[in-house]
Amino acid sequence: QEPLFASVTFLPSEITATATGGIRTITVLVQPANLQWLATSNASWITVITPPDVGSGNLSLAIATNSTPVQPTGTVS
Repeated sequence: QEPLFASVTFLPSEITATATGGIRTITVLVQPANLQWLATSNASWITVITPPDVGSGNLSLAIATNSTPVQPTGTVS
């Protein structure tokens, strides 16, 4: 039996948001094609809008307004 593998790719792999925030959409490519996935954020100011999905598709993120002079970073996985 072949070993099971999974591949998930975000395109683009990095986004930059302005201080005004907003909605950003990225492409999720998965292999095998019927792979289930769920995106999560490690930052309170990034909200994953897209519910769990199956197969390749789009991932929408809501980026909160940043009223501080600090440029935060966050990760979605």
